[in-house]
Amino acid sequence: MLRLNLLVVLGITVALVMAACAPAAAPAPAAPAAPAAQPAQPRAPSPAQPPAAAVSTPTPAPQVPRAAPAPTVAASRPAAGAPKYGGTLTRVAENFPDSLDTDYWRGAPWWAPVITPAYNGLLTLDSDLEIVADLAESWEAPDAQTYIFKMRRGVKWHNMEPVNGRDFTVQDVLWNFKRKSADDKKLLRRAQFQLIKSADVVDGQSIKVVLKEPDSTFLSNMSSPFNRMLAREVVEKHGDASKNLVGTGAFFLQSYRTDVSYNLVKNKDYWKKGLPYLDGIKVVIVPDPATRVAYFRSRQADMFSAVVGELQNLKKTNPDMGIARRPVDQNIFFMHPAKKPFDDIRVRQAFSLAIDREKLIQVELNGEGELSKSIYGLGPAWGLSQDELKKLYKPDIAKAKQLLAEAGYPNGLTVEVKASVRRPDSVEALTIVKDMLKAINVEIKPVVLEHTTIVAQRDSGDYIGMLHAGTPTLELTERITDYWAPKGRYHVNDAELGRMLTGMKQTADITKLKQLARQFDQRMIDQSWALFLFNANSYLLYQPWVKNVKEPATQDAHLMEAVWLDK
Repeated sequence: MLRLNLLVVLGITVALVMAACAPAAAPAPAAPAAPAAQPAQPRAPSPAQPPAAAVSTPTPAPQVPRAAPAPTVAASRPAAGAPKYGGTLTRVAENFPDSLDTDYWRGAPWWAPVITPAYNGLLTLDSDLEIVADLAESWEAPDAQTYIFKMRRGVKWHNMEPVNGRDFTVQDVLWNFKRKSADDKKLLRRAQFQLIKSADVVDGQSIKVVLKEPDSTFLSNMSSPFNRMLAREVVEKHGDASKNLVGTGAFFLQSYRTDVSYNLVKNKDYWKKGLPYLDGIKVVIVPDPATRVAYFRSRQADMFSAVVGELQNLKKTNPDMGIARRPVDQNIFFMHPAKKPFDDIRVRQAFSLAIDREKLIQVELNGEGELSKSIYGLGPAWGLSQDELKKLYKPDIAKAKQLLAEAGYPNGLTVEVKASVRRPDSVEALTIVKDMLKAINVEIKPVVLEHTTIVAQRDSGDYIGMLHAGTPTLELTERITDYWAPKGRYHVNDAELGRMLTGMKQTADITKLKQLARQFDQRMIDQSWALFLFNANSYLLYQPWVKNVKEPATQDAHLMEAVWLDK
């Protein structure tokens, strides 16, 4: 049984809406022509003015390095075959970006192909979603509230109005901190920057940031694709950057036609010497899913983002295509821990033991998915591994029946479980889970409601069971604090989980953070506070001549700088 879903990712965090789509093999239309580039009108750039910053003098502590310099060109090269320069890669996308201003992004996927190749941040994520240096060539954490970023030399803004290729400086970083932390509701991540107590220039190349309190989310926030560095002159001239794309990235926006196409071209002054390989990226807007598939099937498109149904169809017609998998949707069986029967751990554990998660992935997703856990959306180094989860999730019907009997339900029980009509993946998963639970004499009564009703009842606790889905997060504690902290969204009151969350929130030690994440994962599964079922994927599909594709799960096109064409 295939799940046909249409991705609309929510961002590091990503929102997802599922819709049925049936791609058809039809002649692909010709790609719309883009207008000629508008030449930039050079002018002398005005000097950047730093925002006022509080003076901070944290207690001196040993300088602990937290990052190595960003990867060189050699590190980005594919294992086999020398990269080739030149060529324009063509992508098809669903929609035109509603804004080019990263501070206003709400998380729709169509911004990624045009925006992420043009911008950089202080930090970024590699293809394994590990935090690495970007505009900051390195950073140190002398203590849990202090970070010192050493900025990279030789970085220039795009050579276009109104910045005209001037140097990127530490003053640009201070201006961005001030802008992003302003008390403006349009700035969706302002709370992340209001955490900063002070930001000061240490010397001409370094910035010292002192937080109001220890917070391990800070580095994740600095690496998020939503928190890129914008040009001060653009915002001052136009009021915001919603219609003007000027960054420091590998490509710059040459021309576009609203709702038709846009063209990115190579930044020859890019600070990573030798990159990018491509001369440009052309993105054609194709709202119809079947037509996007037809573009790719007929090889008029080099790359596009697909969902599982499209993947299965194209495997038959384009068996030589490349596939990059990206988790986009986590399905979870939520159980209200303060209401019968789920106030008894034995019942929760019995339900878990009766569900064959690997079979569920095969039936619903044709095997195109992975086992889920409480830590979702980050790289494989966070939380428990897939091999560990396979051992923990082994079904055991006999043990499940025993636990139910010990809990006072020797003849089984009936439970109402709710799902959202807007989440066909969850509704279908609930149908399969219902059949599995019959093996332990549990009868599930599915109730499918409008999405707004489901959300309201979830938040008020008006449910016994609920099968619902969530989207990935780039920040470790954001999701799990929202969901599982005492008095959190799903009403779990576990003091030990709260202690772990506090520890994760307050440490700047990455090794300790990962240890706590594993412990948190383990306790969530041991206590069966929720039944993590599966993570569904979306897919970046690419033609066989597209080389060195290393797409991270939630950042999309940022690594296009190292892609090359072998044709």
